[in-house]
Amino acid sequence: MVISSINVNEGPFNTLVEITGAGFSTTLADNKVFFNDKEGFVKTATETTLTANVPVGAGSGVIKVTVSGKTATGPLFTYLLTPVTTTIAGSGTAGANDADGTLASFNEPIGIVIDNDGNLYVADAKNNKIRKISPTGTVSTFAGSGTAGLVNGVGTAACFNHPDALTLDNAGNIYVADELNHVIRKITPTASVSTFAGSGTYGLTNGSSALAAFKNPTGITLDNSGNFYVADPQNNVIRKIDNTGMVNTFAGNSISALTDGTGTTASFNLPVSVAADKNGNVFVADLLNQRIRKITSAGVVTTVTTTGVRITSFDGINAITADATGNLYVSANSSVIKVNTDNVTTLMAGGLADAEGHVVDKSGNIFIADTRNNKILKISFQ
Repeated sequence: MVISSINVNEGPFNTLVEITGAGFSTTLADNKVFFNDKEGFVKTATETTLTANVPVGAGSGVIKVTVSGKTATGPLFTYLLTPVTTTIAGSGTAGANDADGTLASFNEPIGIVIDNDGNLYVADAKNNKIRKISPTGTVSTFAGSGTAGLVNGVGTAACFNHPDALTLDNAGNIYVADELNHVIRKITPTASVSTFAGSGTYGLTNGSSALAAFKNPTGITLDNSGNFYVADPQNNVIRKIDNTGMVNTFAGNSISALTDGTGTTASFNLPVSVAADKNGNVFVADLLNQRIRKITSAGVVTTVTTTGVRITSFDGINAITADATGNLYVSANSSVIKVNTDNVTTLMAGGLADAEGHVVDKSGNIFIADTRNNKILKISFQ
């Protein structure tokens, strides 16, 4: 028995592959076809030709055929991963119900982060709560009474006012861009809520964390050195909170424009989200400029040029995050788009209702806050 060739040498699961050779059985059940040692489903069989479907999760590897104890090894088949989207929580109807999976409800979820144990935390903006989703899909209220306000306390004794973006530090503390309170909040793993930065005054004031002022902060990220960066869109600047708690303007001059430069010589136009990569660069979703901006650790601002889908602009760009290897994920125009380290873009998901937050776990799964659909989605790759 021998395999001489295969027709279609790459594809996702369920790809139909034709295998040409000699010594196959005309009895369908006698033929076993393996893709990278994972058995596929044989569809047709003659003495010289087999057709078989690629199984889910096969991975890349050689094709093997076994007939009556005899095995022939063929060429390499390259397995292409396919994104599969599922709803892990949220009924789609606005509400604040704690329950399992799709029995739970949200009201415009935005920010989303994941901890080392696989728990998701969601800024449920119109409910003024931070919700928790366990790895098994159980939704509970982690912090927030549901009443709009600026009240510190533990769990549901605390109050938020339209919580937006979230970020997580190595100790498991969650930081919240509390948009309509104009402050950054901190939530410990035991759900104790405090004000991390901001006086609550609407303005642009630098200085100590307690005296600083923001205007509707909507994005927050943390670099490897422990510095926080805040998207301050109404001020058209990116703020930095250093290890000593001092707040400064990191980039932007408050002018609504698209200008590259260093520090306050650069300009943005409604920067709404920020993400730090492993090298200390900060990337900005610059909404009204429809661009991704990059800020180095030295404060040098440039406009990222991409190739692939949406080559020149990102219409409706409203969220950006980075994975552990430096790939960016951008929510724009009802889609989530991946921008790899070579700035090549790939569509990950479409047809979303203004997804304003997403996070990538260690396995490469993407979790999306599908804001207007009031759902939390998962994109896995099979």
